[in-house]
Amino acid sequence: MKSPATPPKKITIYDVARAAGVGTTTVSRVLNNDPAVKPQTRDSVLATITALGYRPNIAARSTGGGKSRWIALLYQNPVIHYIHPIQQGAIDRCRDADHMLSVHSCQNTGQALIDEVLDIVDQLQPSGVVLTLPLSISPKLIQALRERQVSLVRVAPAGLNDPAARVYFDERSAGAAMTRALIAQGHRRIGFLAGLPEGHPQPDERRQGFADAMLEAGLKVPAAHMSCGSFHFDEALAPLRTMLSRKQPPTAIFCANDDMAAAALQVAAELNLAVPRDLSVVGFDDSYIARIVTPRLTTIRQPLHEMGWEAVDMILRGQATPDMGYQRVLPYQLVEGRSTAGLPAEG
Repeated sequence: MKSPATPPKKITIYDVARAAGVGTTTVSRVLNNDPAVKPQTRDSVLATITALGYRPNIAARSTGGGKSRWIALLYQNPVIHYIHPIQQGAIDRCRDADHMLSVHSCQNTGQALIDEVLDIVDQLQPSGVVLTLPLSISPKLIQALRERQVSLVRVAPAGLNDPAARVYFDERSAGAAMTRALIAQGHRRIGFLAGLPEGHPQPDERRQGFADAMLEAGLKVPAAHMSCGSFHFDEALAPLRTMLSRKQPPTAIFCANDDMAAAALQVAAELNLAVPRDLSVVGFDDSYIARIVTPRLTTIRQPLHEMGWEAVDMILRGQATPDMGYQRVLPYQLVEGRSTAGLPAEG
């Protein structure tokens, strides 16, 4: 019995460039009939394309006016309540402008990730690229796109020094606003469950906002009231159990996302703590989890749909430059749920 035949290897733009002895950018220019390409180079590349049987993505080619109507949105965070509203916002803006959105999940790391993204760019020839977290804070990836002169917008937090165009909301201010709301209810022993560990290269704006408000109120945060749950329900359970089992536990816990806040509700139930009577719990994101748990979480609503819409709008308006530092800051909203209650000032 014959073994199944191995499917033929897909020929990529990199294969063409390597065989022709040119860069992938030159191959792309040939495919798009760029008049700046020398005739001898054009003939060599076209001959290589024929010999290898390379089939470019015709749908991604530039329109007759020389401008692509495709925009690429790249993500590596598969959490649906993060990426879906950003994607929908981007689609809505593309539809308004008679453009198309191409969405790509990038799962590689290191140089393989950069090669993957550049291959997408070379194949699609988009008019711009939207990078979401964590891709949007990768200096090496941004530099690689900058060297290709790719228009890009980062959906990224504040506190970044790179001048590439960016759309964001002020997470530090939001973290401080949530903490002030708990302090206004009389809470003094407030715990914080971070999503990022200490020393992480990404700025932890939510933790910094919490620290700002506590310092502003003259309140100290014992080390026992600070921990990390890595943004995951399961990983948040153990540090929450430790924090809430101490002799003087917090009367309120600020969790850096709604998944961890849901974990706080479960741990409170295990310890026979009624929420919000015995413990106030707040989250961040206003994801669907905040709306389906009981009690409904008090949380911060991220303007995710708006960020996707604005990122595409920046590309369409020519503001998606890698070096000019265009920024758009969007408002957040503190959503009042039923997971907090007031305490006396000395509580």
